[in-house]
Order: sequence, then structure tokens, then C-alpha cells
Amino acid sequence: MRTARFYILAALFASAATTAVQADTSKPMRHMVYDMSVNISGQLSQQGYAGTTTSSGGGTGDRGQLTVDVLAVQPDSGLVVTISEQARGSRSADPATCVTYGTGQIVCETGKKINEEEYTLLRLLGKDFVNPALMDAHHHWQLSTTSADTSETNDYTLSNQSNGMATIVLSRDLKVTGPQGYDASTTGHVTYNLRLNMPVSVTEETETRAQTGDSYNRVDQMVTLHLATDSMQQAATAKP
Repeated sequence: MRTARFYILAALFASAATTAVQADTSKPMRHMVYDMSVNISGQLSQQGYAGTTTSSGGGTGDRGQLTVDVLAVQPDSGLVVTISEQARGSRSADPATCVTYGTGQIVCETGKKINEEEYTLLRLLGKDFVNPALMDAHHHWQLSTTSADTSETNDYTLSNQSNGMATIVLSRDLKVTGPQGYDASTTGHVTYNLRLNMPVSVTEETETRAQTGDSYNRVDQMVTLHLATDSMQQAATAKP
């Protein structure tokens, strides 16, 4: 269910694209590697006869790295990237080409496995993600997306700016209707390098809830990302 959450959003954005995303084999403009960890726990509760309730639960997790290569900037400001995951467990994913926008919208090539932690990073990589023109007096901005059966609202607040670094507090509410509908709420924070336009670290906690008949399903997930290497940062700090 939680993976479906991000695939629904990817499909929504992809449907608005007029051309397919094509892979670019040229030398990347920028190369980034993030250390990542994912922890997931779930609980299924079912209401039985005479008011009795039975519950079962479990958990899983994984660690590894996400690799991002920036290939190009489109005329519409979309950033063309490839992203892949190298995990200790089962979450490894081959490179996929995506276009990410400062509005948080993402278009990825179809048929590729893209995990939720990859989408967590992709939505923060778009050009002008931190855009003062969108902020109110409290350095807050909001981005929303709606479709026939999906609505998502993202809230961001910029704080603690110092020496080109800032903290971004985020919250996200996602609602999917229909037979397989669910609600998901996310909170988290990002350490963001304003000079190099990139997230340095990300922590997100998401609770997803769904009910079908007498069954109630809840999944909790925590994603953490930390920048390990960045070719642009290395170039900026290299000695002459």
C-alpha cells in the first residue's frame, strides 16, 4: 500500500507530460550519493463478532545508498536525473531516469522500480525548490496537487538560516479515494544547502491508514537520508 502511494503520484505527474522521459548517456553535470535507511512497521486490526478485535503486526528495514546523476536542465526548468538504490536487503533498484521540478512534481520513465525513499529525495532536488517568490512573511510555502481520486498538500517552512544552510520543516497530507483508498500523513525536516541547492540530510516519518470493511491497516515508515558525496561541493571547495 505504501509503495502504491508514490506510484499513484508518479502516474499522476506522468499523465500530464507531453513527451516521454528519455535516458541521457552523456557525462553527468553533477554526481551525488546519499546514505539512506528505511524502517517500516505495520499493524492490521480486524473487528470480529461480538465486538472482539484481533491484531497482528510486523516490521522490516533496510540500509544502503542512493545515487543521483544530474544530466540536464530542460527549458521548462525540469531537472533530468538518473537515480538508483544500492541496498543491503531487498530494496536495491536499477537506475531510472526522471524529471523533477521545484514544485515537487516528478515524471519518471515507466516500468522501472523506484522506491519511496527515492521519491523522498527526488521531490527535493528540483530547480528553485526553495523559491522566495512562493514564501509568505513567515518563510512558509505550500504546494498542492489534485486529481480525480488523489489530493496531496505539502507545507514547508524555512528556518534557522546561517552560512548558506537552512532547516526546512515539512508536513504532507495525502488522501486517495476509491476501493483501495487510504490517508497518509508525513512530518519531517530537511537540512538544506542554499548555496548549492541541495538537501544535505532528510528525515521523514509517515503514517498511512486504510480501512476496508472491518479491517484497519496502519503502516509507519521512517526514512533518513544523509549526503555522503557531491561532485559540485567537491569542486566548490577544491584548492586551485
